[in-house]
Amino acid sequence: MGYGNRNKQQLDEHASLMEAQLADHFGSLDDQLSELRQNIEELPALKLSVDQLKEELPAMRQTLTDLQGLMQQLIYTKGHEGAEGSNSKTRGSKGWEANHREFLPFNHGNAFPKLPKLEFPKFCGDDSYGWVGKAERYFEFHPMDEMLKVNFASVHFEGQAEHWFGTYTKAKGKVAWTEFVRDLNSRFAQLFKESVIGEFHKLRQLGSVEQYYNEFETLRSVLVNEGCSLRKYILCKVSLVVSRMKSDWRLRSLRCIICQGPFT
Repeated sequence: MGYGNRNKQQLDEHASLMEAQLADHFGSLDDQLSELRQNIEELPALKLSVDQLKEELPAMRQTLTDLQGLMQQLIYTKGHEGAEGSNSKTRGSKGWEANHREFLPFNHGNAFPKLPKLEFPKFCGDDSYGWVGKAERYFEFHPMDEMLKVNFASVHFEGQAEHWFGTYTKAKGKVAWTEFVRDLNSRFAQLFKESVIGEFHKLRQLGSVEQYYNEFETLRSVLVNEGCSLRKYILCKVSLVVSRMKSDWRLRSLRCIICQGPFT
């Protein structure tokens, strides 16, 4: 009888222990379920935040690119200002950049991008297409904001171009580079083209064949850049050139240019 009571007591204790363990286990499961429910409830807000970040990412990248361009242009300008100062305070652009590498974009250890020494082209009103091409190649080396490009370029205007820009800004205010280029060419390109066409009509061989060929190539290149239809201007030169097209390779090349084009 006493043996049976002991077994019953042991079973009761074991059952109580298992019950306590199960209670702890289920309590832990309840906590995990509550946390899971909370996470599920927060998912829409989290998804909305991710979507907003995706939408804002292009603008953030563009802002970073603009800031990098402005910083690089500032460093380049400061370096040249230092190089032009007094001997006691001269800090050539190379030395200035070496002391401020941490401010330049894409600086990884020794992979420091050396800035090319370029002068921004001046513009007096001649060959606007050619000037725009040079300016845009400059901006490839020294990126900057589209609005800043216009003000930066205008500092290098002289003569008629400078007078025009003063009137232009009063009438239109701030404009982006693309619109500015269109208006610039609209103002100056036609006058320059007419001037070059006049020079083309007056072209004569007064010196050597090489000089004549070089003058022809120069005017032809300008007219092509200006978008002119060259056939009617070049055909008038055929009678002047054909009589001299004998053995000189330059004249043979000139004949190929006249006969083959491309002239539209």
